[in-house]
Amino acid sequence: MKQMPSRIITLDLPEIIKMYNDGMSTTEIAIEGNVSSRRITQILKKNNVELRPRGHWKRKYHINEDFFKCWSPNMAYILGFFLADGTITEITQTVSISQKEIGILEQIRDEMKSNHPIGKNKYGVYFLNINSKIIKDDLMNIHA
Repeated sequence: MKQMPSRIITLDLPEIIKMYNDGMSTTEIAIEGNVSSRRITQILKKNNVELRPRGHWKRKYHINEDFFKCWSPNMAYILGFFLADGTITEITQTVSISQKEIGILEQIRDEMKSNHPIGKNKYGVYFLNINSKIIKDDLMNIHA
């Protein structure tokens, strides 16, 4: 069986990391570097670059997934709302918060830099569902 010639990457490590941190996918970087996306993932992992969740680029709605990682007065205030009126689903990667006044949810959504829609249930209560494994994990582990 004939062995395929190995591809030589045409990008250096700082370029790869910068491209990834600027939002490019591993596939896009791989095309630029003339290698496989798997190779780019290996390079990033080897250099301790935190990888985005799989399918991150497909998201319909966006949010600052690092929101609960840094303590601030606004973060603590919003955390209080999640503790009082929020739910975390066990099966899916969804966290939800409900309020009778839409304005509070709009402020929370804006502070978290999200474009998730605000819904209204049949009882007239507004809710904000956020689909993020990172946010869910952070809220579940915030006491640690």
